[in-house]
Amino acid sequence: MAGDTGRNRGADAMRNPASMKNPDSVRNGAQELAKEYLRLGGRRLLVMDDNILSTNSWEADPPEAETFWKREIETLEPRQRSEVMSFLPSINAT
Repeated sequence: MAGDTGRNRGADAMRNPASMKNPDSVRNGAQELAKEYLRLGGRRLLVMDDNILSTNSWEADPPEAETFWKREIETLEPRQRSEVMSFLPSINAT
């Protein structure tokens, strides 16, 4: 699948310790993961409260998006997960 290539590339960039030396590669990996999650129909929204990032959703994700979130994003370190969440649509946007 074409989506698998992008997902793996983004996840690899986020998990590769060598990429931590280059913040742009981590940011690109985070953005790729967020884009793939949204492409799969993910409905989580970024919630930022006192600079603490979390997500909220009023509707369930489609199964593909939920599986992707659990397998590729929930398993990241908290800092990397926050980077991915920062690319989601925000509930705080006016």
